[in-house]
Amino acid sequence: MRRILTTLFALVFVLTACGQNRFEKEMRSAKDNLLEGNYTEAKSSLEIALIEDPNNKDALALLEKAKQYILLEEKKEICSGFPKKHTKTLAKLLQN
Repeated sequence: MRRILTTLFALVFVLTACGQNRFEKEMRSAKDNLLEGNYTEAKSSLEIALIEDPNNKDALALLEKAKQYILLEEKKEICSGFPKKHTKTLAKLLQN
């Protein structure tokens, strides 16, 4: 019985350590991608990190930032196709 408990404890310890390493790896990847302007990749890494630690405030905040940057990039792309004289009007429409 003691051997089973020891084995079970060791297994739980190893799995917990692996999960933490994955969280840290994904957070590092997300931060690097945010700094490089790769917002979609950062979002993916943060979503994986949040699987490992769903309530992590840093990961949640960075995910929200990544989503905002993605939305901003989409709006810029939409605006780039319009003549310059209409850009201000289009920007006002896209503010929501």
